[in-house]
Amino acid sequence: MITFYKAHGLGNDFVIFETPQNLILSPRLLCKIADRRHGIGCDQIIVYHHLSPTMVNVRFYNADGSEAAACGNGARALGKLLFIQQTEGFQPLTFQTAGGVLIVKHQSDGQIQVKLPAPNFHWMQIPQRQEGLHDLPIQEGQISPYYTVNVGNPHLISFVENVDLVEVELIGPLLEVHPLFPQRINVSFAQIMNDHLIKLVVWERGSGFTGACGTAACAAVAVGIQQELIAGAVQVQQPGGNLLIDWQEDRPILMSGTAAITFRGELDFGALEVI
Repeated sequence: MITFYKAHGLGNDFVIFETPQNLILSPRLLCKIADRRHGIGCDQIIVYHHLSPTMVNVRFYNADGSEAAACGNGARALGKLLFIQQTEGFQPLTFQTAGGVLIVKHQSDGQIQVKLPAPNFHWMQIPQRQEGLHDLPIQEGQISPYYTVNVGNPHLISFVENVDLVEVELIGPLLEVHPLFPQRINVSFAQIMNDHLIKLVVWERGSGFTGACGTAACAAVAVGIQQELIAGAVQVQQPGGNLLIDWQEDRPILMSGTAAITFRGELDFGALEVI
């Protein structure tokens, strides 16, 4: 039996538990944990191991059992949990992830800030099989070409007239597994409301449509600023709520938003394995 926590960041929900450093979780077991009828149910599973009181090794897994190199909402959710458990104030945390080092801070207003690595726009770092995005299907109402960026995980971004009209659950799965992207890709459509506000809908690689995606918000803002479509600190509205994304070129991305711990339970790996 192992203690787990259920948490969410803007409705993007997670099962979180601490494990020994060398524990290997099979994709089959991860899928069962994420199953909303036969397991606990979640968009992603977060597994962590303390290297020191403020240094933590973190791994993120999608609902389909695949590993995600980074997760912004998940980082805030885990940060929320570990800040609650701290006994001497809110000491900044360092998360070592497959997508790079994340610095997590507790802000005075109770929100959690995550510092992500600087975005990478080079096509080989997304990665793509070749340069260019000319063969991707165009979404009705699309007002910009597609852009790709890696913010610890890969994202495909385009700007549209009205995100409410985007059939994200139809086009998202097609773009996620497009042959151009050997590791698949997260798919987002953004609508510019003004220089400091965008609306965003996301099809998340390995998890599907989610109410919010933290790294997608970072990716959309980074692309928007690079293309001079938006500027400064930008509010990103998603169905699950808002994030504040602040980025200046050649610097890390700062993401701030809420997170909540909803309940605690005990997970029986053996029982799940025989289901």
